[in-house]
Amino acid sequence: MMKLPLTAAIAAAIFAMGASATPAPGGSPQPVDTAEAIDIGASVLKVRYAPLSRLADILTSTDGDPSRWSPVGDEKNTVSADDSMVAWISAAALATDSARAAAEKLVRDGVNVLVTQRQDGSNHEAKTFGIQVPGTAVMYQARADGSLDVHSSNAAKGADRATWQALTEHAAQTRESTSAQRVTAEAEDRPTGPFKRYHTWVISPANTGAAVGMDITVARDTSGNNDRKVVTVKAHARAIPFRNGLTPSGWPQTGIDKEFPFTNHGMNKLLYTVDNYKLITTLSWPAGQKPNVSAAHQYPQSTSATDITFTNTQEKTTSFSWGISGEVGGKVSAKGIEPYGKLKTTVGGGNKSTTTNEMSMTVKDYSTALSLRDDSNSKRVTWTFDISRAIKGDVKYFNAPEKYPGYVEVTKLTPMMRAADLQGYSEWILDGSYEGSLTIASIAEIYDTVWKNTTNTNDTHMDWPQKAYAHLAKPDPQFPDTHQPVTRITIDLGVPQLARYPVVLIQSMSPNSTCLTQSGAGTEDIKLAPCVATEQNLSQQWEFDELDRYVNRGSRMCLAAVGGKAVAQICSTSQAQKWVWRADRIHQVNNLQHRLFVELGIVRSGFIQGVHQDLPVNTSHELLPPWNNYLLAPFKGDFIPGFALPTDVPESYLGYRQIGTDERWKTIPMVNGLY
Repeated sequence: MMKLPLTAAIAAAIFAMGASATPAPGGSPQPVDTAEAIDIGASVLKVRYAPLSRLADILTSTDGDPSRWSPVGDEKNTVSADDSMVAWISAAALATDSARAAAEKLVRDGVNVLVTQRQDGSNHEAKTFGIQVPGTAVMYQARADGSLDVHSSNAAKGADRATWQALTEHAAQTRESTSAQRVTAEAEDRPTGPFKRYHTWVISPANTGAAVGMDITVARDTSGNNDRKVVTVKAHARAIPFRNGLTPSGWPQTGIDKEFPFTNHGMNKLLYTVDNYKLITTLSWPAGQKPNVSAAHQYPQSTSATDITFTNTQEKTTSFSWGISGEVGGKVSAKGIEPYGKLKTTVGGGNKSTTTNEMSMTVKDYSTALSLRDDSNSKRVTWTFDISRAIKGDVKYFNAPEKYPGYVEVTKLTPMMRAADLQGYSEWILDGSYEGSLTIASIAEIYDTVWKNTTNTNDTHMDWPQKAYAHLAKPDPQFPDTHQPVTRITIDLGVPQLARYPVVLIQSMSPNSTCLTQSGAGTEDIKLAPCVATEQNLSQQWEFDELDRYVNRGSRMCLAAVGGKAVAQICSTSQAQKWVWRADRIHQVNNLQHRLFVELGIVRSGFIQGVHQDLPVNTSHELLPPWNNYLLAPFKGDFIPGFALPTDVPESYLGYRQIGTDERWKTIPMVNGLY
């Protein structure tokens, strides 16, 4: 089988920590520390690499402990063409900012990252990926469009291979069906805009085949005078009851030590069928917070039809304005220039972003009822699928032939009475300015009915696991009456990708390539520091707003020029806080000769005679260089770049000199599809 090296993004970042087995005092070998380490300066992120195809076996043999995994031969360096490598990390390894930055970059570079040994109360992953999901193990997998798949497992200590296999199989299917490795996608194919997309999936630890997932989009919508966040959730579940089919014993099993198995052939004294399914999606937020969540739209709607296929495409379009159209932005980007975070953002929204969810669900022998519920800090939508009244009202519906008195049979048991594939779409609106957390959860609850010969007992109750599964299928605190799997994700709505304006880091092109940083919230000090493009590094994140101001996301203070220095001030309409880009230089609006520059490590704003030049502006677009040979001095025969045919530089340009790196800047966008 052909072998492929690890992606260049990994190979360039990793060095081996050589180690060998060392006998313990008693003579037994100790675990070998064969971790790779990503060099991130002040700290390292210990990573073990394992092939996805073998991951279930590895997790079983190590009980989910990465320190017990020792790659053999070239396993840590190569992977087969139809396989992928997983970066395996313990949750404790994400305790530092630098380690979290490295882990986030691995995911963005298309590497599957598995985090195990997770502890309750730790928020390391929330600080790394901007989300938190429950479970003992979670795999983060980036899709080609920049969205994030989150596969979680509640595998307990000592879990068998089948439990781990459920996690790894779904990750493999996602990789194969959606081209999850982002490195295979061209940058221009990735959608941009103020949104985040997540795909969650949880499989029942009882290995019944039951599973539930969500496709979630959170988008900022600034159309017209609006400023809101729009949340769309497609919940989908494979709902499979624990108790279904024929059995000789009743429920609950009072006084009976041994449980009789359920069968789906022949006849017996009792028949368990699904009375109703409930597909539930909830949105909740911390007590005391007021995001003003409202339900906007749901699908499917209620219907009494008991033989229906719901087929629909749910589309939600949101608008935003980033100061540049997609067409012009593409032309500027084609010149190798990053336009985002450099142009005034107008109110009203000139760009569009559309979220599409394909819905297809067949419901037979069950009706559909939609309901909404409001609580103090949560909202809930429930789709209830009730068994047909014609069936439930016929007490002899499942009776065996009369020659078998007292028996019921399964000949009329249809597929949806055994299991169901359910889908529900909901759309929610909340305040755009809300930057707290939002928890979204979905579950498929199941209620059973017990049938006896000549009677429907009306014994309808929550489906409950058989004793063999009870220790695995533990109830969820939010849904304490059911043992079905729950998928839940807590999303930080304050991440830069959901900001109203494009969020960027502003990097100096002087030799150290450091970024503008507000040294502390509430201080005026602006300094240069190594660039760290992570969601939680607010001190280096800047928004360019509709008033031409750079607003720091950590302090909400504005970049200003005071006394020849760059400082942070409380935001106002002061001209000292307004900036405009000319090619790769940042100028003061109230004095276009003055520009940001670096002098002996200090960020200044001004104009030094004999050093700086009053340069012309490209008439095609202010972000384009004034001449093609820009950085170096123009020469006779040089031309002015543009979107149409270039024009020769005039004689007056030939007196301009080379431009120093001390006054040149670039932006690093914290925008979907661009970082």
